[in-house]
Amino acid sequence: MRRTIRHHVTFVVGALVLVFGLPVVGGQPPAFGAERLKLIIPHRVLFTVALPHYVAEERGFYGAAGIEITPVFTRGGGESIQVLLAGNAEVGVGTGFFSVIGPVGKGAPIAVISAEYTGADQFWFSRSDSPVKSVRDLAGRKLGYSRPGASTHMIVLAVADELKAAGLQPPALLSVGGPPDAFTAVMTGQVDAGWSTPPFFLQEVEEGKIRIVLRGDEVKAVVGITARVNYAHRKVLAERPEAVRAFQRARKQAFDWMYARRSEAAEIWIKRADLKMPKAIVLKTWDMVPREAVRMFAPKGVEQTLADALKLKFIREPLTAEQKRQMLAVEFAPE
Repeated sequence: MRRTIRHHVTFVVGALVLVFGLPVVGGQPPAFGAERLKLIIPHRVLFTVALPHYVAEERGFYGAAGIEITPVFTRGGGESIQVLLAGNAEVGVGTGFFSVIGPVGKGAPIAVISAEYTGADQFWFSRSDSPVKSVRDLAGRKLGYSRPGASTHMIVLAVADELKAAGLQPPALLSVGGPPDAFTAVMTGQVDAGWSTPPFFLQEVEEGKIRIVLRGDEVKAVVGITARVNYAHRKVLAERPEAVRAFQRARKQAFDWMYARRSEAAEIWIKRADLKMPKAIVLKTWDMVPREAVRMFAPKGVEQTLADALKLKFIREPLTAEQKRQMLAVEFAPE
């Protein structure tokens, strides 16, 4: 078993590498006269987070928009916000809404510029020999999520509420890190179900080694709610609004191209993220992540998310009307 776990974790960890310690800054030399922006990307691999950046680079969408993007890779959640507030980046993508709301409640100059993902693109899996075969089987068991404040945290909290409402014991919620860590935690029995996002571990599902017990979009409380957002420092919005708008347009163009040219986008993803899996498995991602979910419109379900943030103590008191106004710079949303 130990050898099997090592094999499968090695299979994925090269692709799902998360940078530990200081953020890593990369990118190409800036084009002459281009507006420069440092962009926080919380994962080097994930479909809706990293691939649009790679596509925008490969297809020249940034250059056509008159901007030069320097990526700053982080581990997500609170670390991404700290990087922004420290002045090491101006714009960020794909961060759990709770991770933004908490600092805003403390007066941090952060504004949401669009939704990044509305709904849930993650799934939870158990070992194929586990008695956990459905969400109800998670009652009283151990359920893994990534990190506090992340979108996976929002989902497992909703699952716990749904089970309690059904008169069942809620699961114990454990932070397990990224998908490779979640896979190890499941296979070693540390948790009964761990999380992933397509295409990672879909091959193991097909091979019967693990089974999907829950898809995030099956959790009623998160349907139609924006889980992850794109955001910026209010200073850059005030001083260089056109640069931010240009970035948003280029990112939207990248999403449009990704869904129109799936095979070519998959090739870029495999190359840039060093994916170690068949292209047929990679392409399954598009079937599991609907285009509508990644529309960069104004965040949806904001009041519900704010209420949840208060209940879960991400904020100590409700945001004031002025704080809400400053938090939502939806005039920058390109859709």
